[in-house]
Amino acid sequence: MRMLRSVALGLAASLLLAQAAFAGQLKDGIAAVERQDYGRGRDVLEDYVKKFPNDPRPYYYLSKCYENWYQVSKVDEALTNYRRLSEKRRRVLQSLQGADQVPTYRDMVKDDPTDVSARLLLIVALLEAGTPMMALAELQTIPEGTVPAELEDVVQAMWGTVYMSQGEWAKARAAFKECWRLNLNNPLPPVKLAEIDKGERAQQQAQQQAMFNTNRSELKSYELTFKLGKDLFEEGNYEGAIEALTEALAAQPTSADAKKLLGEAKRKGAEQAYQHGIDFMKEQKYGAAYESFQEALKLDPQFAKAKFASDDAKAKAAAQERSGQ
Repeated sequence: MRMLRSVALGLAASLLLAQAAFAGQLKDGIAAVERQDYGRGRDVLEDYVKKFPNDPRPYYYLSKCYENWYQVSKVDEALTNYRRLSEKRRRVLQSLQGADQVPTYRDMVKDDPTDVSARLLLIVALLEAGTPMMALAELQTIPEGTVPAELEDVVQAMWGTVYMSQGEWAKARAAFKECWRLNLNNPLPPVKLAEIDKGERAQQQAQQQAMFNTNRSELKSYELTFKLGKDLFEEGNYEGAIEALTEALAAQPTSADAKKLLGEAKRKGAEQAYQHGIDFMKEQKYGAAYESFQEALKLDPQFAKAKFASDDAKAKAAAQERSGQ
């Protein structure tokens, strides 16, 4: 058991220290230690720890400072914190659960933009906060080829989780299979692959039922769903209208009337989602506004105002998180 624990801690240490290029205050403290200016290193790193008490990296270098200042009791305390927090960070990355608050990781990434593990922890926090679109945006900022080998399986697990949230089962399955290939000890793939199978089966059953119902009374289904879609459209329920008109087109793919009304419903639905986003912006609920603008863009990818507003909401959401509001 002790040997297994040592191996786990060694893995955590290599994972955390693989990023050699630090920035900001942490870099300053580490650089001071490396040039044997232990007094300055201690002061800078102790200040950094006050801001980020759950970041294991400064404790490793603080132990060296305390050792050279003959603060023996603090050496053991620093190393204990380093091991404990390294293991905690490893568990969060392996399970995609238990992250700190989003603003904490935003600030870590700001202090060290090259710290891939901090950015991945930010993505975990965003997933746990129920904002997969913002998590996806962060994933897309990671340059290709910059992820250390120890974290490649984690990145694949994150892609798989985002795809699951979008119901893209094939992409999600491929991502988790790649995650498993990269790290057979990652606990997520078997669990998530089972969830994907269940979700895909439910989707297929729903599609089969819909097909059966359509085949049983195709014309009646078209007439009913088209009328329902038209009524919902006139009521301003564009989401319901889109669903109904989509079913109408499934029954009669050549219906020009259904195609025209569906296009109009999507345009109106995009405008409605855009307005919801504007309302959220006025209330300073920038994360919710971002999701609304993204929904508008799903319905109308050419909606220029929604694209501009989405970028603005994303920036303001990040600023709001940094301010702790």
